[in-house]
Amino acid sequence: MNNSFNDHGSLLDLVFTSNKFLIVNKSLEPTVPTDSYHPALCKSLSNSSSSIPCDRRQSFFNFNKADYLKISSFLGFFDWYSTFHPLDIDSAFNTFYDALYQSILDFVPKCTFHKSTYPPWYSHELKQIVALKKTAHVRFKSSLSSHDYKEFSFLRAKFKYLSKKCFLDYAKQADYSLKSNPKNAGNS
Repeated sequence: MNNSFNDHGSLLDLVFTSNKFLIVNKSLEPTVPTDSYHPALCKSLSNSSSSIPCDRRQSFFNFNKADYLKISSFLGFFDWYSTFHPLDIDSAFNTFYDALYQSILDFVPKCTFHKSTYPPWYSHELKQIVALKKTAHVRFKSSLSSHDYKEFSFLRAKFKYLSKKCFLDYAKQADYSLKSNPKNAGNS
């Protein structure tokens, strides 16, 4: 996975992953001194255009809502040279990992996936239309007004159109995924 060669043109540091969205580059801001044989690496995840629906209760750290200024301030508070100097490499790594993990616990909110009550092909927009359509239907049933019926009828037609479009897009994406990666056919 690593394509960052060292100063001698060799590739000594390997990164193994099963995540196809992982990107590995040379770090522009290494946190520790580097040597010519082992450049500091920066690993990041690219944004995937397709999101995988999660149908199980699982908690996760929501890094999109993290307070990065507080994380930076927290990590910047340490005198890393004095912290690492008396330690062997394993202890230094564990100390750094503990500080990093503590910053995540303190400044990154934890969220939980909830099983969706909607089919997997429903988009966010379609879910909103479902809610609007239900509200319009209740309003029409209580008023029996032709205006309320027209609004409900419009939302019902919009729902039918968008539902069909979302399903076809979902089926097309599933077909593409099956053709491009048949090993993952049973994972969705």
